This record gives sequence, structure tokens and C-alpha cells, in this order.
Amino acid sequence: MLDFTSQAIVSTIKKGETISIQGFGSFEPREKHEREIINPATKQVIKVPAKISVVFKAGTTLKEKIKNLTHRGE
Repeated sequence: MLDFTSQAIVSTIKKGETISIQGFGSFEPREKHEREIINPATKQVIKVPAKISVVFKAGTTLKEKIKNLTHRGE
């Protein structure tokens, strides 16, 4: 079941679409543009290529179920 769910999420993200799982949350692809960064140790400028990242937003039901948890689920 988990393998099927993860495959469905990956497949949907690859299409550039958001997938929502009711009571859990949503996964949304976000495009990160190419940018230049500076290595603080060497001061060398490095180009970071463009990529797609995934953002997870917890749903209301999930938030409600975990809001009263303490550290390490105690």
C-alpha cells in the first residue's frame, strides 16, 4: 500500500501537478531557478542548476491529531 502511494505521488509530481491526500496533506512541486552561490570557505562562485523540489503542507486533520504531542511522542 505504501509503495503504491509513493509511486502515485512521484508520478503526479513528475507531471508538475499537486497531489492532495484527504486528512493528511498535499505535495506540491516547486521550480527552483538556477542561481549562483558563494562557497564561504573558498569564496568561489558556484552555479546551482535549476531543479524541481517538493513542498509538503500538512492538512488540518493531521495538524489537529499531532498538535498536543510532546517531544518524541511522549
